[in-house]
Amino acid sequence: MGPSAFIVSCRRASRTSNRRPRVTNRLLTSLPWISNLHTVDSFTPDPPPSVDSAAPAAPEPHRYRVTLLPSGWQFDAPADVPLLLAAQAAGIKLPSLCRNGTCRACLCRVQSAGDPAPASVAYRIEWPGLSRDEKAEGWLLPCCSYARADLTIDAPDAALC
Repeated sequence: MGPSAFIVSCRRASRTSNRRPRVTNRLLTSLPWISNLHTVDSFTPDPPPSVDSAAPAAPEPHRYRVTLLPSGWQFDAPADVPLLLAAQAAGIKLPSLCRNGTCRACLCRVQSAGDPAPASVAYRIEWPGLSRDEKAEGWLLPCCSYARADLTIDAPDAALC
């Protein structure tokens, strides 16, 4: 018996029952309308979205190419995924502990020939465990940094999963 059959049986029972609910509280018995309260709610699932809907699909996030040194391993990092998770999805394990930028176990340095290092990554938190000077020197925390350009990173402790 599924939910709809249960609701039908409850409605049927409430229509055929001639018993009134027993109210024991003296205040409630003084209110004549209280025993007539009866609500019926029913819920139906939303229809599945149609395939040919007019709403366009969300655009795929931009992907950046990340190269790890000295191994030369490469992976694609979507703009909306932290570098650490993008590396793991590609089968590469970078050192990590806290995954929020406080322990600095994943600390790496960007080797950038083009853009200055700070512009090539972004952080979603204001203070990710790095000083301004460290950011300016190209240090980054892959656990909470997001690629904004193709990167080459010194990650000597990287390993294959």
